[in-house]
Amino acid sequence: MAQFWADRGRETAEAEIQVDPDDLDAVRAHSNTAEALGNLAIAEIEAGKTDAALDHIEAAMRLYVEAGNVLGQARCQGNLAQLHAHLKAWDAAIAAQRRSVALREEVGDGEELLQAEANLAAYLLEADQAEEALETAGLAMRRAPAGSAAWSYAVAGRVVALAALRLGRLSEGRQAIPAAIAALHVQRRPECEVLIDELRAMAVQIDQVLAEASPLIELGPSATARMAASRADRDPTAAGRSLQAAAAEPGWSDVERATFLGEAGNHLFQGGAVDAALALYRASAEAYAAIKHPMAWHARSVLANSLLSSGDGPGAQAALAEILERCPVIKVRINALTSQAKLVLIHQADDKAALAGVRDQMLAEWIKPSYDPESIGRMGLMLCQIQAAIDGLEPAKATLARAKALLVSCNSDVLPAVTHIEAALAQSEARDETPVIL
Repeated sequence: MAQFWADRGRETAEAEIQVDPDDLDAVRAHSNTAEALGNLAIAEIEAGKTDAALDHIEAAMRLYVEAGNVLGQARCQGNLAQLHAHLKAWDAAIAAQRRSVALREEVGDGEELLQAEANLAAYLLEADQAEEALETAGLAMRRAPAGSAAWSYAVAGRVVALAALRLGRLSEGRQAIPAAIAALHVQRRPECEVLIDELRAMAVQIDQVLAEASPLIELGPSATARMAASRADRDPTAAGRSLQAAAAEPGWSDVERATFLGEAGNHLFQGGAVDAALALYRASAEAYAAIKHPMAWHARSVLANSLLSSGDGPGAQAALAEILERCPVIKVRINALTSQAKLVLIHQADDKAALAGVRDQMLAEWIKPSYDPESIGRMGLMLCQIQAAIDGLEPAKATLARAKALLVSCNSDVLPAVTHIEAALAQSEARDETPVIL
């Protein structure tokens, strides 16, 4: 797939194609200028005629040098880099693309520089130079205006995601994916859907790692096997009791014991033993907190949502208030805001001050960048309902549109809710009434 991007995602400005690049005869008919020589070289690269392409790139370069055309020289170097990339000679491709970038910097053309840097980042990634690829692609994305729809912006976003994944800098990579997908959505290229699917799969992979890496990476083989066995048990109550008993056994680490308690709570909640599950969730959160483990806040979040699901509004409110006041983990805070909004809509739907308070808290997070579009998108679904109740339909529809884009970017399982809310807003608009969607 990476080579697919390399073949299809070359910066089209390098080629300056004015005729069909697949029609060599048509291109040769225009081969009396430096620009046409560049077109001919690109067509020959695509046709596998690399020796001829090199001759024409060098001929075009001589003409550009004689004319003092620095931008033309930069494009020739970009074409030369593309030729080497076609041969998978990545070191040579990188060297030529660096010269192209340097010449474009001399000219000061921002759009061309974005294209050149995006291609350089792609070549660096192919050469397993992930650190520099990430830095170069990030620089290219920062050059573009927010929400850019340029192909090179999408290329740079993909490189950031892949390079960050290789380097273990998951949050950084995850943040780049929605923008890259958004840029691809407006392209008129048949391969875009394939590339969008690749990025979405990458987002799911990163999300799984972010969600599961702590504390599972700290569990030993025996504890991991015990967890796997419990998840395979068709009787959730029996599995929960088994893990609860395991947590009391000697020999486990503090993290393993806390994890067993939380997992046992999950099984018992699924089996309908709500009170027992809530007690285990509390015990898990306390066990994580006792060792100052970052999962403590995630465990508190699970407890709060379980209290909300079980109908204990005051208990849920107390747990959510603690998270919103003290939690430093952005994702947990955003999820808590979403749950708090649901709680307010259930119990205080007629209290405009309460609705406005939770709306303002969500808006403060809504305007910030986040690596986690799933959490932000889910929050947006609640935010748009509150906005519809107190601000009117237009702000609600704008929020819903952004929430939908975020949730689409990560293949969220709550996308059907988006369709439901869209229909409810449309119906309310037609009837000129305040929607009730929750």
